[in-house]
Amino acid sequence: MQTVNLETKRLHPSKINPRKGKGAAQSMDELVASIKSIGILQPPTVRQNGKGFDVLWGNRRVIAAKKAGIERIQCVLVEMDDKAARIAATAENVVRIGMDP
Repeated sequence: MQTVNLETKRLHPSKINPRKGKGAAQSMDELVASIKSIGILQPPTVRQNGKGFDVLWGNRRVIAAKKAGIERIQCVLVEMDDKAARIAATAENVVRIGMDP
């Protein structure tokens, strides 16, 4: 695992992402504004593919960065097969809890 600075145009959604819904799109404007204001606080995790890089987790951050006009971002580069990536992506999404008021 290493941190790399990548062009956002080389980052693509992973086909194994467990989130398939479009429900998060409505909060994208807020995320774009946040990223414009303070940047990306947690780098997306990616793996290399033939055309660029698959975003394993952090895809909303990548989309928001592109919408904000950011051309390069820091990413965590990992090497893992589809099975390991599916398990990690699912765990990363399932164990979230909402913030306290």
